[in-house]
Amino acid sequence: MTLNNAGNTFGGPVSVTTAAPAFTGTTTNTYNLTQSAPVALNPGQGLTVTDLGGTAGTRGNLTLPNAGNSFNTVTFTGGDIVWAESGPVTIGSVSANAGAISTGTLTITATGPISQTGAITAAGLTTLAAGAGNNITLTNAGNNFSTVGITSGNNVALTDSTAVDLTASTVSGTLAVTTNGALTQSGALNVTGVTTLAAGAANNITLNNAANDFSAVGITSGNNVALTDANALTLSASAVSGNFSANAGDLTVGGAVASSGGGLTLAGANTVTQLASLSVIGANPVTVTTAGGPITMAAAATTTSGTGGINYAAGTDVTLGSLSTGGGVNVIANGGSVLSAVGSGTNVTAGANSTLQAFNGVVGTTAAPMTVNVNPATLSVRATTAIGGISVFINGIVLPSNALTLLNVPPGSVCFNGCPVPPAQVESGSRLNFNLDSVIPSYNHEQVESSNPSLTIEGDVVAREIGPCIPKASCNPRAKTLTVTSD
Repeated sequence: MTLNNAGNTFGGPVSVTTAAPAFTGTTTNTYNLTQSAPVALNPGQGLTVTDLGGTAGTRGNLTLPNAGNSFNTVTFTGGDIVWAESGPVTIGSVSANAGAISTGTLTITATGPISQTGAITAAGLTTLAAGAGNNITLTNAGNNFSTVGITSGNNVALTDSTAVDLTASTVSGTLAVTTNGALTQSGALNVTGVTTLAAGAANNITLNNAANDFSAVGITSGNNVALTDANALTLSASAVSGNFSANAGDLTVGGAVASSGGGLTLAGANTVTQLASLSVIGANPVTVTTAGGPITMAAAATTTSGTGGINYAAGTDVTLGSLSTGGGVNVIANGGSVLSAVGSGTNVTAGANSTLQAFNGVVGTTAAPMTVNVNPATLSVRATTAIGGISVFINGIVLPSNALTLLNVPPGSVCFNGCPVPPAQVESGSRLNFNLDSVIPSYNHEQVESSNPSLTIEGDVVAREIGPCIPKASCNPRAKTLTVTSD
């Protein structure tokens, strides 16, 4: 049946009922097109429905929702467009327009992949359902969606020539969205695989719904970018031109994240794990925080800024790779220690006043001292516990003072480029040897007598209240006694 004369005028709804696969062809100038039975076209055939609206401003709706349909390739123009197919969907072109009786919604349901050979324009909400195992690939550069929601789909790729809004979506594979305008959301996104977003360097990406559940997200391009995840989130390699923020339950920096014109703000409700670099330029800052757990940098991980501040604050421990800026560095472990990742380089390089504060722990250890290069500025430290008698263990440069500024009175020793030797009272004839890695002396005499009440002698063992660190192995686990060596 072919009804494609431009002069056709249908006074009311047009219904096409056929025994498949007899229906083929085109309908033109309808108000509303519906169906009462499935329509299946022969291989190589396609369905074209063009609705120009019988009167100015009127857009007829196309409603073909029978799950048994098989149209091969479709070319639809109308108001609200709804169709379903029993297998894959191939779109020649689709234009869903707003009018007197339509908002330009587009709804496509399939039990196979959804793809296109021509552009899609939809003034209203586009809803796509291909099934959890089937891909949706709508990457024509001429596409112009308004709002898109994915009811079901495996790997989903969308391209829009302008801005696009994502409503509630469930994607069982990967999600790739490319726009030439702002990328926003009006519903939560649940994506099992990697999400890749590209909005262009001048356009913002704002996906901050509190119920989002991504796996990994990478930003190919974007201006100001904001991401929120209710659970764990891994940041893949990302490059933005403005400010970048990410909030998650457990946040992992799995790839390098860089901004060429803004700051970075990363927050984890529980943890932040930094396996790759964070970098900004100029006076832009980097801020990394957790509410309840640790911040852990890999030994090779770096964070850099031109002259902006670098601020790390954790609910428990902060373990540093390398932080470097011409500005200040401030590290706060609210419920733990400030530590150096084993094998890291210089932990803090700063050109302005900086702080390292452990409100329930130590700053550096004998096994892994903090290494700093603060010049010209001050380095202020706070430590509230001691390990092996040491509260602060820092090596490096602090100029011009070549000294640390204490923010409290630590319970243990403060070691800066070596540890102070504690006063010892021993009998003449005994010899004390000091290891630079420890403030605890070894005794090379069979008997030691001391008026220091912290030392006691039982046979050939000298006991001290502070666990000794000589030999080094005695520090882990902490030793309680030191055996006297022979002459």
